[in-house]
Amino acid sequence: MGDNLRLKQQGYIFIAIAIVCWGLSSTFVELGLTSIPSIPFLFYRFAISLTILTPLVLVKKRSIITILFKNKYVWLIGVFEGLGLILQYIGQELQIPAGLATLLTLSYAIMVPFFSWIFLKQPMKLYHLIAVIISLVGIFLIISEGNLTFLSSGSLSLTGILILISSALFLGLYITFTSYLQKLDEKNFDSISLFYVVLVIITLFSVTLMIVTGEYAIPTQETWIWLICLVIFSTIIAFYMYFNSMKILSANQVSLLLLLQVIIPFVIDIFFFGRYYNLWILIGSFILFISVFLSTLVSNRIYRNNLG
Repeated sequence: MGDNLRLKQQGYIFIAIAIVCWGLSSTFVELGLTSIPSIPFLFYRFAISLTILTPLVLVKKRSIITILFKNKYVWLIGVFEGLGLILQYIGQELQIPAGLATLLTLSYAIMVPFFSWIFLKQPMKLYHLIAVIISLVGIFLIISEGNLTFLSSGSLSLTGILILISSALFLGLYITFTSYLQKLDEKNFDSISLFYVVLVIITLFSVTLMIVTGEYAIPTQETWIWLICLVIFSTIIAFYMYFNSMKILSANQVSLLLLLQVIIPFVIDIFFFGRYYNLWILIGSFILFISVFLSTLVSNRIYRNNLG
């Protein structure tokens, strides 16, 4: 009994560290993008992560990684995550604060059930539709800031908000097809190996984008600081702690707890950067968070009941 309790506590410590590290990522991205375009920034983040992880991963996971590279769904997953991240960066480049950017991208939790219904033929639940309606109200309040003429006047970039919602869409597709891959090929499914292969694909994806757009840039000294923070804390440590927590806690517990990461950038925005969120944005953000939280909570309870 005591050993199980200690193990559970250890799991919560692991996921708490992951929550803080991922919560910091939007702030690191915002600060890093002040001196470099989004596409090169994406490339450097994942290229540096690859450089650090390659010697550690290839020794033990070479055969599984080779199999994963031959799977078309793995490439699809990598491209979806790459698109989700680059759109998140572009949205933040358009001056959407880190806290709000994190919350908007977390709305992927509401989109996943719809993608699962369309692509995986999983049944749609009524609470999913209710969550979407509630979240749309929250998003409308954030965009409009209580002003029905928000298309022409508003302190936030409408384009930036729509781009961040598009980012959530691609992240939702990434999660949906990751779930599909796990069910399709459980034998060769390994989280760490998949994470590594996705790193490779996103790096290749960002190189391709740089060639197509002609966006090349050498990081400044300040950019390197935020890149290294993003790589160490929000990529390597965050994923390592996440995988460790998954060995102890259920996937449903973890998915619910990860929503708490939105608190980190909001606290930084308000208390460290002195940002002002007007009442409508705060109400809209609260409604959006509640819709995502309740959707995930209900989904988890239904899952546990089905297991029981």
